[in-house]
Order: sequence, then structure tokens, then C-alpha cells
Amino acid sequence: MKGASLIELLIAVALALVISAVGVRALVEAADAFAWQPASTELSLRADAVAQLHGSPVLREKLAAISMVPWQATPQQFVAALSEERKRFDHLVKAVGYQKEDA
Repeated sequence: MKGASLIELLIAVALALVISAVGVRALVEAADAFAWQPASTELSLRADAVAQLHGSPVLREKLAAISMVPWQATPQQFVAALSEERKRFDHLVKAVGYQKEDA
């Protein structure tokens, strides 16, 4: 079996660069899709769909089987709940000496 020629290596590198570029483009497009903000009517429709799911006995059974309970909240209620959790665990974080790292 012979070794790869310089041309074959250059072709392989070129293909790898093209594939990398395509991958990067796909990631950028995916990030743009997540940054897109739906219209308020669409948000309302989503909220209604989630509320309907939360009321589903089938979903409640499946979640109960894994010790979970669905909880639906407004954005303000969710922020308040996170704030309470942060207060609850703040002393533990301080006790272990965790220091926030710059990203």
C-alpha cells in the first residue's frame, strides 16, 4: 500500500475545510433561529398549548412515575421562584467557597 501523494493530501485538507465551513454555517443559522422572537400571539398560543399539556392526565402520570410534578408559572412567578431558590442555597455556595469564574 503506497502513501498518499501531496495532491491527495491537499484534496483531503480542502474537503475538510469545506465540511468545516458548512458546519459553522449550520451552527450560525441555528443560533439565529434561537434568537428569533415569535410574535405575542404565537407566544400566547404556545402558552395555551403548554397549559393544555399540564392538565393532561397522561402527562401527569408519566411525570409522577419519575417523581416529577408539572408546574406552570408566569415569567414573573418563575423569576420569583428562582430568586427564592437562590436565597435558599446561597449559604451553601458561600460555605464551600465557590468563586464565580469569568467566562
